[in-house]
Amino acid sequence: MGNTVVKKASNINEFKQDVFKINSLINNRNKKATDTNIYITLSVDIPDNEIVTETILWKLLVNVSILVFNKKNDGNYKNEEPILNSKLTFGEFYSFLNNIQLYFEKEDSKNKNNSTTIATTTTTAEEKFKIEEEEDNLCPICFDKEATFVVSSDCFHAFCPECAEDWKSRSNLCPLCRRENNNSNKLDFILIEDIQNEPLLDFISNILIQIKK
Repeated sequence: MGNTVVKKASNINEFKQDVFKINSLINNRNKKATDTNIYITLSVDIPDNEIVTETILWKLLVNVSILVFNKKNDGNYKNEEPILNSKLTFGEFYSFLNNIQLYFEKEDSKNKNNSTTIATTTTTAEEKFKIEEEEDNLCPICFDKEATFVVSSDCFHAFCPECAEDWKSRSNLCPLCRRENNNSNKLDFILIEDIQNEPLLDFISNILIQIKK
């Protein structure tokens, strides 16, 4: 796999293959982690329109859905609401793909060196996106509490639970980018820390926040 940046697809079939490959990679890794309690799935949403699919316009309209479920519910987790739900554009998907591969490469490198610890999600994200100090994880509204709730699907900006709920009760626009949230269910704001001690989930959450900035 190496550190080579994945070339972006030039047609829809190539794009579907890229999504399928990274979805398989994530789930194969997750199956080997016997102590994990999450299930992650990626799927492609492409407009069913020949005028779109036969031209370059498909890159502007295609989305990749990322869903994360809690596996603790005796195999019935797919019937419940996901603990994380986000959509990526064409460009955002390739940023996600390259970084998740980098995460697995570093994990493999640590294992080969018989290290007792795996590189933390924060360290990996810092190397790729030059994340600033921990203060940047504070809620951008109150600048006091940690931002653990995120606006899903559209912008993924994070806030503390109190500010998120207060703002949500008064407005359907993100307080940072003013983008309207069209979701009306509980997925408007997602608790990132809903499941503890899941390095891959932590990494994905951090990467999505950086991509959506």
